[in-house]
Amino acid sequence: DSGVKNYNVGVQAGHFVVDKLAVVAGVGYNATRVKNVGTTNEDLTYLGGFKYYVENVLPVQLDYNGVDKDNYLGTQLGYAFFPAKNFSVEPTIRYDIALKERNDNKFSAGFSFNYFFN
Repeated sequence: DSGVKNYNVGVQAGHFVVDKLAVVAGVGYNATRVKNVGTTNEDLTYLGGFKYYVENVLPVQLDYNGVDKDNYLGTQLGYAFFPAKNFSVEPTIRYDIALKERNDNKFSAGFSFNYFFN
């Protein structure tokens, strides 16, 4: 255990510009805690990009995201479960490619809850 814990939570909204393709934007909160050092970093994050639903159930996302001056090109793949017509649960995997050499690329997994307005 490295003693480093990273927590992220955010909101994202999108608008379908054509069938299955949405323009998305989001904001979030990121906290990193280092146990051995006793420090905590907290940041607001941003995201903007596109999300496309392949066969209506495979959301593929490409976005530009980051914190302050640390920017990433994000890719995301998920699977959309629709327990109701306008509601989905999407487990996802993400890979963020650092746009500056001083930053590392990031791999993460997560899930989202989505409500689709008519």
